[in-house]
Amino acid sequence: MVTDSQNTATVSSQYLQTLNVTGVSTIEGTITVTKAIASGSKYATDPAIARARLGGFFFNAGTRTQNSYEGDVGASVCLVKSSDDGSKSIAVNGVIFECLDQACDSIFAIGPIALGTVKLSQTLTVFVQWDLTNHQFIFHNGSKTVSLSYSGVLTDKSPPENDFKTLRVDAVVPSCSSSPCTQAWIEAVFGPIYINR
Repeated sequence: MVTDSQNTATVSSQYLQTLNVTGVSTIEGTITVTKAIASGSKYATDPAIARARLGGFFFNAGTRTQNSYEGDVGASVCLVKSSDDGSKSIAVNGVIFECLDQACDSIFAIGPIALGTVKLSQTLTVFVQWDLTNHQFIFHNGSKTVSLSYSGVLTDKSPPENDFKTLRVDAVVPSCSSSPCTQAWIEAVFGPIYINR
């Protein structure tokens, strides 16, 4: 569990990534969120977020820089529990993002685009596909498939410097000026994972 007690924003992540995946345009798999907590605080600047995601980097929007994420463009399907959502469900979103600095601490996002909701312990089949020909990403959640275009916004001119696909869980808590503070925690099971299927 991640909690803020020092008036600083905190991100905790666990991930598994596949390296050297040149030519991989689609990643698909199942995600089951078994536990998720995201509790807010009136003393926090933003909501707490717990999320599980599947995706990766697909191209660079500019000129690649060695050992830098700057310009790398990624896309993910995210299962998100936010402290500002009082429902018991978990939101499912698709998002495209460009890293704006060396460590990808700042991003430019296109989306998120809503793909529906899921209940705790409900297994969901998702995928994200890069459609280079039409300059868009295609996101899938169960029976819902949605495309999100980046045409005219990003240029898919070169491979990414950080060429990997990833399975990831994140807990994000914003800065908090006083107690009680925010908390976030997530547990997820990733099932069979396929590429370019």
